[in-house]
Order: sequence, then C-alpha cells, then structure tokens
Amino acid sequence: MNDNAKVHDVVAKLVPGGGVGLAHLTDSELLANTRGLVGKSNQLFAALLAHLAEVEARGLHRSRACASLYTYCIYELRLSEDAAARRAGAAKLVKRFPLLLDAIANGELHLTGLLMLGPHLTAENVEDVLGRAKFRTKKELGKLVRELHPLPLVPDVIEPLRPDPAPLRRPTWQEFVSSFAPAVRELPPGERPRDWVNDANDATRRDARHAAPECQAAGRVEEGSVGKGGVGDGDMVGGGPESVDVALLGGAEAGGAGGAASVSPALARVGHDLPPVTGPQQYQVQFSTSEEHVKLIERAKSLLMGEAPSKTLGELHLQAMKLLVASLEKRKFAVTQRPQKTTERPQHRQESLPEEELPRQVELPAAAPRPRSRHVPAEVRRVVFERDDGRCSFIDERGERCRETHWLELHHRRPFGKHGTHAAANVTLHCRAHNALAAELDFGRAHMAEQRNSHRHESLRSEHRRRARE
Repeated sequence: MNDNAKVHDVVAKLVPGGGVGLAHLTDSELLANTRGLVGKSNQLFAALLAHLAEVEARGLHRSRACASLYTYCIYELRLSEDAAARRAGAAKLVKRFPLLLDAIANGELHLTGLLMLGPHLTAENVEDVLGRAKFRTKKELGKLVRELHPLPLVPDVIEPLRPDPAPLRRPTWQEFVSSFAPAVRELPPGERPRDWVNDANDATRRDARHAAPECQAAGRVEEGSVGKGGVGDGDMVGGGPESVDVALLGGAEAGGAGGAASVSPALARVGHDLPPVTGPQQYQVQFSTSEEHVKLIERAKSLLMGEAPSKTLGELHLQAMKLLVASLEKRKFAVTQRPQKTTERPQHRQESLPEEELPRQVELPAAAPRPRSRHVPAEVRRVVFERDDGRCSFIDERGERCRETHWLELHHRRPFGKHGTHAAANVTLHCRAHNALAAELDFGRAHMAEQRNSHRHESLRSEHRRRARE
C-alpha cells in the first residue's frame, strides 16, 4: 500500500464523507474542513478532561489497580508519561474550575496555557484571567503568568541524561536507489508476515551488536542503549499504528458521547508481556532551594573535607537521601539492620505468609483477642514492609497489582473495627487510594465520608501530638 492509499484509508475512517479522498476539495473547502476538525478536536478534548475528572471523583481508577489518575492514564489508557501528567493535571483543574471546559471546547485556551495558568487560578480571579488569556500564545501567556506570579522559581526537574545525537550520514546514490527495491521474501504456507518481521528485527539487532564502530557512529544503536528522546508523547509502547484501533476514533466522532468505544486486542495486550527495562542511568536534578539549604551543603562539605574532599554535589545529596530514607523507613515501618528480639504477643503468633499465599479475606477465630490500640507493633510493620517489598499490595479482578510506592499505609485485611488483629498475615501495605477503597467496601462510602468529616484517625491525632512536642 503506497502513501496515498494509506492517507485515503485513514481519512475514510476518521472524516465523514472522506471515502472519496480529499483531492476533490477546493482550497477554501479544505481550509474550512481543517478548521472544523480542529474545533471538533477541541470539543472532544474538553469531553475527555471532563470524563477523566469524573473517573477520579468516583475513584474508579482504584478498581483498575491504579493509585492515581496519572497511573491510570499510563497503564490503562496507554498514554506516555508526559501526556498522562498533562491530562491528569488538566482534569483536576477543570474539576475545580468548570469554566475552563468552555474555554477549551471553544478553542480559547490550549492545554499548555491551561497548565501554565492553573497554579495561579483562584475562585476570585478565574473569570478575569480567562478573559485576558483568550486566544493567547504561549509566549503571551508567559508574560501573564509573570504578572500573576512575579517571582518565578526554577522548575523541579529530574530527567535522564541523554547522549548527543549521532551525526547523520548522507547515503550514496546506489544506497538511495536500492532503498526503493527492498528485499522480498516468500512466505511458506502457514507463516504469518508478523513472524517474519519479528525475525528480521531480531536479525538486525544481532547484526548491530557485531557492527563496526564507524557504522554505529553513523546511526546504529546497540541493543539496550537509551536514545535521546525515549518514548515520545506520540509514540505507542510496543508498536506502530497497528497497535491502535483507528476505528475507535471514528466511532467517537460518529456516535458522540453515547457511542460505544472498543479497544483493540493489540492495545489491551501492550505492556503485559514486555520485559522490564533495567540498567544503570544518570539523571539531571534541578530545583529551587533556600539559603538555609545552601549553608547546610557547605557545612557538610567542610565536615567531609578530611575524608572525602572530592565528593561532588550529587554524591553528597545521594548520601543525605540514603540517611533520610533509612530514618523514615525506621520510623514508619520499623526497618532496621539489627531488629530487636521481642516477645510475641498472642495476637502476633500467626505466621506471616508469602504474598501469593495470602488470602483476600483472613478468617480468624472468633475468640481472637482484639488489640487495645490501633498502634501496629514495630516487628509487624517491619515484616509487612519487607514482605510487600515497599509497594501497594492491592490486586484487581484481573490479577494486576498496584504499582504505587508513595503514600503507603497499613491495611487490615479483616478490619480493625470488625475485630481484626495486628497479626502479620492480617496486615498488608496499601496506598492511600486503595486503603480508602477497602474501607469503603467494608463500611460503605457514605459512612467513611461521615467519619472523615466528623473526626480524625487516632494515629493521625497521635502524630500531630508528637510533632507538637517536638
């Protein structure tokens, strides 16, 4: 299929009346149709943000083993990290300020401008700011942001260091001519073209490993190396356009909000069978800080001058973060290199089980004594943290485990309010989102909302008292 045929096929699926191609359109009609498609895309994007905001409001992402809307966009909607962060952030903004949906749908404000203005919007100034930001470019919106926030800070950045791009090599005339006649291989009966393409890619990668250095400098990349851009905002993880069900977009245009959307099997399989990307990586870290922080850095350098005079700022920060993480893990999960031997209490005698052997609902004897306090002993916290590998242990109906490692909380499989004990087999790690979901399933969503509004958790009150004493 040549390029014109591919364009005709895509247009026929996405554009009403595009089955006859675009060559018959006059210049004015082509420009009018292009403007109309941009208008429809703005309206569709506004509807997407509204749907994402509602998904988060209902907490539906939690039922898909995702602790946040951001991870839901990555692992369920298959967006890139950058696209997921931008759309999840925009969805939260339109939830707070519904006026932004009209501005997006009408094309008065683009996504970049929405994210630029979002941190500076309030209920009092949103109408005035939207009026001043209407149909502005990014450069003009930057000036408006400086008016709203005249003291800009250096943005926090943690990104991989990227090698310089390899110089481009101009092909010879013979190579250019031969590129129009690629090698053709006859497929035996029963063999699929996809198998042959994968075999060819494997052979290409094997050849690249043995290629001469000058050939690698000309643009060949060794298998396992990291390119300059990684996976871009428009790239699909695991393949080209065949990974996307193009008819899905056409169905959305034709059927509107009520149209049925279907996900192609290729899209559903992406990410489940791929091996993890591992290997050492260097990162660039950038953030704004205070004078107190700088003085502490200089003080640490002076104290280390005798034993490590050449320690870099990155090595110094790494050592400080190791000490901080060890201190926080010890305080929250009692993680230590030399745990103290403690006498087991009756409610802790149940042995801890491997993760795959833990039941979803722990059935304890009716006579099991209930702890007097919600405080989970240090030895139990330590066992649970090491067993669950410092990660949320929620598993959805498909067998997918939550990937969240932030905002971890101790969750009782049999609730503490229903005579659950602090036995290691009854306690597991849940992120805040899935811990709240479990509580709603155990006690009801309305009851948990009333409890959150009426009083704070006992452990939270004790934490506040501890901080007040300090």
